[in-house]
Amino acid sequence: FNDAQLRRLRKGITAEQNYEAVRILQRIGVEFDVGMIFWGDAWSTISELGDTLEGIGKLKLWELGSTLFRRLELYIGTPACQEYLRNVGGRADSCQDIEDLG
Repeated sequence: FNDAQLRRLRKGITAEQNYEAVRILQRIGVEFDVGMIFWGDAWSTISELGDTLEGIGKLKLWELGSTLFRRLELYIGTPACQEYLRNVGGRADSCQDIEDLG
Protein backbone atom coordinates (compact mmCIF):
# COMPACT_ATOMS: atom_id res chain seq x y z
CA PHE A 1 0.00 0.00 0.00
CA ASN A 2 2.87 2.33 -0.78
CA ASP A 3 3.23 4.00 -4.18
CA ALA A 4 7.04 4.15 -4.09
CA GLN A 5 7.30 0.44 -3.32
CA LEU A 6 4.74 -0.45 -6.00
CA ARG A 7 6.70 1.56 -8.59
CA ARG A 8 9.99 -0.04 -7.52
CA LEU A 9 8.46 -3.50 -7.89
CA ARG A 10 6.97 -2.47 -11.26
CA LYS A 11 3.45 -3.42 -10.25
CA GLY A 12 1.73 -0.97 -12.60
CA ILE A 13 -0.87 -0.03 -9.99
CA THR A 14 -1.17 2.61 -7.28
CA ALA A 15 -1.89 2.18 -3.61
CA GLU A 16 -5.26 3.89 -4.08
CA GLN A 17 -6.14 1.46 -6.90
CA ASN A 18 -5.33 -1.42 -4.55
CA TYR A 19 -7.54 0.07 -1.84
CA GLU A 20 -10.40 0.58 -4.26
CA ALA A 21 -10.15 -2.94 -5.71
CA VAL A 22 -10.30 -4.48 -2.24
CA ARG A 23 -13.22 -2.23 -1.20
CA ILE A 24 -15.19 -3.26 -4.30
CA LEU A 25 -14.59 -6.96 -3.69
CA GLN A 26 -15.58 -6.59 -0.04
CA ARG A 27 -18.70 -4.57 -0.89
CA ILE A 28 -20.03 -7.09 -3.43
CA GLY A 29 -19.11 -10.09 -1.28
CA VAL A 30 -16.50 -11.71 -3.51
CA GLU A 31 -14.03 -13.86 -1.60
CA PHE A 32 -10.44 -13.17 -2.55
CA ASP A 33 -6.90 -14.06 -1.64
CA VAL A 34 -4.37 -11.38 -0.83
CA GLY A 35 -1.06 -11.60 -2.67
CA MET A 36 0.62 -8.79 -0.78
CA ILE A 37 4.32 -8.04 -0.60
CA PHE A 38 4.77 -7.18 3.05
CA TRP A 39 8.48 -6.40 3.04
CA GLY A 40 9.12 -6.19 -0.65
CA ASP A 41 12.84 -5.79 -1.21
CA ALA A 42 16.16 -4.75 0.23
CA TRP A 43 15.24 -1.08 -0.23
CA SER A 44 11.98 -1.18 1.72
CA THR A 45 11.76 1.40 4.46
CA ILE A 46 10.09 1.43 7.85
CA SER A 47 7.68 4.04 6.44
CA GLU A 48 6.69 1.66 3.61
CA LEU A 49 6.17 -1.12 6.12
CA GLY A 50 3.98 1.27 8.10
CA ASP A 51 1.89 1.98 5.00
CA THR A 52 1.41 -1.75 4.46
CA LEU A 53 0.35 -2.29 8.07
CA GLU A 54 -2.00 0.68 7.81
CA GLY A 55 -3.57 -0.81 4.67
CA ILE A 56 -4.07 -4.17 6.37
CA GLY A 57 -5.76 -2.38 9.26
CA LYS A 58 -7.96 -0.07 7.18
CA LEU A 59 -9.27 -2.92 5.06
CA LYS A 60 -9.38 -5.50 7.89
CA LEU A 61 -7.30 -7.89 5.80
CA TRP A 62 -6.26 -9.85 8.89
CA GLU A 63 -9.74 -11.41 8.67
CA LEU A 64 -8.47 -13.38 5.66
CA GLY A 65 -6.28 -15.41 8.01
CA SER A 66 -3.11 -17.13 6.97
CA THR A 67 -3.33 -16.03 3.32
CA LEU A 68 -1.48 -12.88 4.37
CA PHE A 69 1.66 -14.73 5.34
CA ARG A 70 3.73 -16.20 2.54
CA ARG A 71 7.29 -15.78 1.39
CA LEU A 72 8.29 -13.80 -1.68
CA GLU A 73 8.98 -16.09 -4.60
CA LEU A 74 11.54 -14.96 -7.15
CA TYR A 75 11.31 -16.35 -10.67
CA ILE A 76 14.13 -16.59 -13.21
CA GLY A 77 14.01 -13.79 -15.76
CA THR A 78 11.78 -11.47 -13.72
CA PRO A 79 12.95 -7.98 -12.77
CA ALA A 80 12.75 -8.91 -9.08
CA CYS A 81 15.07 -11.90 -9.54
CA GLN A 82 17.50 -9.93 -11.70
CA GLU A 83 17.64 -7.12 -9.17
CA TYR A 84 18.12 -9.57 -6.31
CA LEU A 85 21.01 -11.27 -8.07
CA ARG A 86 22.61 -7.98 -9.11
CA ASN A 87 22.18 -5.92 -5.95
CA VAL A 88 21.81 -8.32 -3.07
CA GLY A 89 24.35 -10.84 -4.30
CA GLY A 90 21.99 -13.78 -4.18
CA ARG A 91 22.88 -17.15 -5.62
CA ALA A 92 21.66 -17.93 -9.12
CA ASP A 93 19.68 -20.91 -7.77
CA SER A 94 17.78 -18.57 -5.41
CA CYS A 95 15.28 -17.88 -8.19
CA GLN A 96 12.84 -20.54 -9.30
CA ASP A 97 12.22 -21.64 -12.83
CA ILE A 98 8.51 -20.99 -13.40
CA GLU A 99 8.30 -24.21 -15.43
CA ASP A 100 9.19 -26.18 -12.28
CA LEU A 101 5.91 -25.09 -10.68
CA GLY A 102 3.61 -26.99 -13.03
